[in-house]
Amino acid sequence: MLGHANGTAADSEDTRRFSALTGVEARVETMPLEQAAEAYDRMMAGDARFRMVLTT
Repeated sequence: MLGHANGTAADSEDTRRFSALTGVEARVETMPLEQAAEAYDRMMAGDARFRMVLTT
């Protein structure tokens, strides 16, 4: 069986469908691309809430 750390492609598709059906959304904190170093530092220090996403 092949896949990735989060399961197989079918697992990912099942998760995506479940999220769409139930309204589950990812929780992210966004920062502009120009602040990538700061976002990285926050993530490495454990200060980021949820996931850090860089915006352009």
